[in-house]
Amino acid sequence: TTIGGNIITDTAALLVLAVVAASHKGQGCILFWPKLFLLMSVYVAAVLTFLPRLSRWFFRNIANNGEIAFTGVIATVFVGAYLAHLAGFEPILGAFLVGLILNSFIPEKSALMNRIQFVGHTLFIPFFLIGVGMLVNVRMFFSEARTMLIAGVMVFAGLSTKWIAAYPTQKL
Repeated sequence: TTIGGNIITDTAALLVLAVVAASHKGQGCILFWPKLFLLMSVYVAAVLTFLPRLSRWFFRNIANNGEIAFTGVIATVFVGAYLAHLAGFEPILGAFLVGLILNSFIPEKSALMNRIQFVGHTLFIPFFLIGVGMLVNVRMFFSEARTMLIAGVMVFAGLSTKWIAAYPTQKL
């Protein structure tokens, strides 16, 4: 339940981020929403259709040792992130979707999962947080009221989607 709630909130927050980033770049025209929806639909459909087949084939035929399997998983996540970027939304959303799909092919108590968790916890998460921290201009928060409005929308989207995910679960 917790993981499902986080999937919903992370996806919603990243979609809001895509909208904010596009409007900041001046791309927030009338065609923005149909284009975003179309590209995202094509991306998600392609990933959901082809990645499970490719993963099944890869783990059955190629990934006979740990190094090849690990390299294949990391390469797949990077390619998924890059394709998401090409589709016009945040690469982390693409990497997240690829990770969700690959998770069903990797046993939880395997050496491969241990390697993935180790690299994720020791490299990717710290570098992601450092990178985001380096991009934030704290002075900009206080320079315009619009910046605070955007930050407020992001916080509201995160909190409200967490509540939307939690409330029906509470009732069940």
